[in-house]
Amino acid sequence: MSAVVADYSCDQPLIFLDRSWLKTFWNDTLVDGILLFLDKNIDLAEIRKEIYDRLSTRHQIFVYSAKDIRKEVTRAIDQMFLLVHFLEVMALVVAIIGIFNTLWSEVLDRGREISLLLMIGMLSSQLRRCFAIEASLLGIAGAVLGIAGGLATSYYLIRQMVPIIVGWSLPYTIDWTGILRFCGLIFIVTILTGYVASYITTRKVVVGD
Repeated sequence: MSAVVADYSCDQPLIFLDRSWLKTFWNDTLVDGILLFLDKNIDLAEIRKEIYDRLSTRHQIFVYSAKDIRKEVTRAIDQMFLLVHFLEVMALVVAIIGIFNTLWSEVLDRGREISLLLMIGMLSSQLRRCFAIEASLLGIAGAVLGIAGGLATSYYLIRQMVPIIVGWSLPYTIDWTGILRFCGLIFIVTILTGYVASYITTRKVVVGD
């Protein structure tokens, strides 16, 4: 064995042998695939048309370029992870609702304490800033747990589900840039959610309560 390569043009494992071996040991002279390397100056559309014109009447043939195969692979992977992207949006919505409800109930439960802080001179903006910081800490904790769970889930999807669904074995790589970008979005959203929740609820707190 000379090498092991990833070939996404087929969803089944293949063994590449020299054609002379097939003829000698298995008496197999059939051909089911031909790999062509074209010069950059050659028009792929013209070559494809010429192949179809010459051979399509006698054989059932398909001509795919490397770009076509990559496009098909990308489409299949995107379609498979469409549910994952939907779950990302749902997780963000659930996080917003959860933080909003948590801070809302907390502000209502601490109404007398908040009233006392306002009476002794604490500004409403300072109080809202405190709740915004608390919301950001909740967001950071959720992001850390989400990253751990997401990495475990994605590893299972790539290593176990993808080979079963599409028949391909994909390399497992971690997009830290995307993870940090999404965590930054979560952080900003949680701060804004905490600030809005505290702003709405603190307006309802009566100083003389």
